[in-house]
Parts: sequence; structure tokens; C-alpha cells
Amino acid sequence: MLNGIDDYYTAWGDTRWHPFKAISGPAFLGWVVLAIGAYRSGALGPGRSIALGLMSALALGPLKGTQIPQSFIAVGGLCVAFIPLGISLLRSGPPPTRRAMVWVVVLIVVHILMTAYGPGG
Repeated sequence: MLNGIDDYYTAWGDTRWHPFKAISGPAFLGWVVLAIGAYRSGALGPGRSIALGLMSALALGPLKGTQIPQSFIAVGGLCVAFIPLGISLLRSGPPPTRRAMVWVVVLIVVHILMTAYGPGG
């Protein structure tokens, strides 16, 4: 397994360049642009826009060596930005249908089973 990973990295010739590295910068910048756009459009206030921009702290790419606090900050910011928005959209819209609620329950059960019995579970 380790030889396969090593071969993958060295197959590109120059181990300093990797395809994932080329898209990491635009992805980081994209979260900031999205946060600015959400603020300017009025979709999110300043605090939640900043929280959304924190997602740019999440490392991308293979074997990135991400530290746990860095991931919590990034994903926590995403939750702070979008969970209140989702709740307000659910409250202001029509109630979900019975079919939609059945699918919600099915997906929750599948998620729990995959977490408990999946790889590493």
C-alpha cells in the first residue's frame, strides 16, 4: 500500500507539484469570495459571513496532515453560517410531506449504521 502511494506522488516527475495543489488555492479563495458574496447579497450577516469564510482554513488534498483544531474551526464556521439559515428556511416554508419525512428517517438510520459498522466503526 505504501509503495502505491509513493509511486503515485513520484509519477508526476516533480514531487513538489501535484494536481491537488493546483486547485487548493482557488478553493481557499472561493470560500472567502462566497462569504463576501453572501454578506453583500444580504443572505448572511457579518458574523455568519465571517464564519463561512473560516471554511478557507480547511486543508485540501491527499495526505494533508490536517490538525484536528483546524478542521473543527473550519467545519464549525460552516455550521455557524448555515444551520441558522437552514432552520429559518424550514420554518418559513411549507411543512415537509410524509414522503420527505420517511426519507429523512431512512437517511438518518443509514448514516448511523454506516458510522457504527462501516470502516473504522
